[in-house]
Amino acid sequence: MRDALISDLGLSAVQGRVTALERRSGRWSITTESDSIDADRVVLAIGGVAAGGIEMDPARPDHPGGARFHAAIAGPLPIEIDGLVVDAVSSLFGIDVAAQGLELLERVGIAMNGVAVRGAEGLFAAGDCVAARPRTAIEALSHGVAAARAAFAAGTTRPQS
Repeated sequence: MRDALISDLGLSAVQGRVTALERRSGRWSITTESDSIDADRVVLAIGGVAAGGIEMDPARPDHPGGARFHAAIAGPLPIEIDGLVVDAVSSLFGIDVAAQGLELLERVGIAMNGVAVRGAEGLFAAGDCVAARPRTAIEALSHGVAAARAAFAAGTTRPQS
């Protein structure tokens, strides 16, 4: 059904591991393991901590204070917990997961304004990679539909691939 819907909308789907996103000349350059794709808008659904979309760097002697988090792909993807940006480059001090509790791992994710990635025009995210969203299949599906609708609405004409 997904493939039929994508085809009916005049879109194309590319499967593969995305390694980086970069904004160039008003478009997104998406780098995969084998190709590079340009797009006007992107909906990102990479999973959270459990799925490997958000990675945790453990505390290190040269970075005291605790764990740090980052998206599994390179790009403008600020990571937050409870409204505070905590990505790998945001602070000298990391997060003490033991003191905060393991439920913290369910709240960490990409910082958003609604369904749009904060500070990244034309970039949307959905599912478990989003900060402070319930980690359920129904919630991920609902948020994914909302992100796709917002991406389509952001275009001035018919959806682009």
